[in-house]
Amino acid sequence: GAADARLPPGRPAGGWSIAKVDILATVLHEAQQNGTILSPQQQQLAAGAIEESDNRDAQALWWDAGGNPGIAAFNAEIGMTQTILDPQGIWGHYETTARDQIRLLEHVALPNRILGYPARSYELGLMHHIDPVQDWGVSGGVLAPATAALKNGWLPLGSGWEINSIGQVSGRYRDYLLAVLTSGDPSMSYGVATVDGISQLVWEYFQPARFHPHSAAA
Repeated sequence: GAADARLPPGRPAGGWSIAKVDILATVLHEAQQNGTILSPQQQQLAAGAIEESDNRDAQALWWDAGGNPGIAAFNAEIGMTQTILDPQGIWGHYETTARDQIRLLEHVALPNRILGYPARSYELGLMHHIDPVQDWGVSGGVLAPATAALKNGWLPLGSGWEINSIGQVSGRYRDYLLAVLTSGDPSMSYGVATVDGISQLVWEYFQPARFHPHSAAA
């Protein structure tokens, strides 16, 4: 499902670093179409962009993806109709929606005709190994041995912080995709706590019925 904090599910918000998932998916798709794999240098860039959220690595991948035209073509192919790329080519400034991010996650995490298993497992593997300092958001409330593959984005604006988190949670009888986009947060810590709280509520919501406590009859 898709979750949007304080924003209607179809209302655009800044993507910031969650755009790196889209960039890498585009590069992987293009390599797949060409019958190749990522070069060692591209693999290094991918790890830096996803695991460390390194902006320079993401910029290099953006060029490898063909810039806006390459990413726009991939987004159109997977049905991301609510995402608007920055006309100046600033990849972090693209506007997106929770619905579109779920659409992206469906093609990164689930079997589909656009991205094959090798590409999907590669990107998900990176999303499973996020820098521990950035391991918040979709992983909020998730209990081991369940795991979360995620990518977060954050930026302070004049109207407050925009804090975003997208990813997949698997394990403990759960398997779901989640996209949480927030805006107007008074601080980063407030936004992170908000996204963590939403993620925990979703985790609890999907608890199997047989594990819900039953009140004893009087």
